[in-house]
Amino acid sequence: MVVTRAPIEVIHKLKELLDTDFGRRQSDFNSLKQAPKKPSRKHLEVLIDHLAWLESFGDLGAVFEGIVDTKIRHFAAQTAASDVAELKDCSLPKRYTLMLALIYRMRMRTRDHLAEMFIRRISTIHKRAKEELEQIQARQRQKLEQLAATLDGVVQILVQEPDDQEAGGLIREYLSPDGNLARMFHKNGSLLKF
Repeated sequence: MVVTRAPIEVIHKLKELLDTDFGRRQSDFNSLKQAPKKPSRKHLEVLIDHLAWLESFGDLGAVFEGIVDTKIRHFAAQTAASDVAELKDCSLPKRYTLMLALIYRMRMRTRDHLAEMFIRRISTIHKRAKEELEQIQARQRQKLEQLAATLDGVVQILVQEPDDQEAGGLIREYLSPDGNLARMFHKNGSLLKF
């Protein structure tokens, strides 16, 4: 029997899951059926907390060792379809076996959803980073094209003017018509960063 393999502390926790106090209409048993929400950072943290709570029931793999997975799934599905009153109508061993099966399956399901949410979040982050990289590359490509056009203009001046001193003056005037070479350097200096 499954229930005989479970530690007594786990059995006490199972009993507490079905209890309601005066201030609450629902027991913690309903938290076992909690469905995952839209993948977001806030929901990811909620799911992590829910998994930690499910993990607090201990190593259920040892409890269900040697039991066929289809049987565990059947028990979990039966428990998920039940409410607290229906579970309380079951004998104690059956009730706790059903509840343990649901916790076991929900733990696996929660891990799967957590992994899926994590993958989606990483995918979103990756997509945003890729878009940002493409924007940076487009800006750099534009700067390189401007720099290549400027270099082409400088080469044309050198081809047309054989006198080095005269060519230097023409190049200076071409690069900075207003005479402010520092602005030209600042404008193109950012290319060196990449």
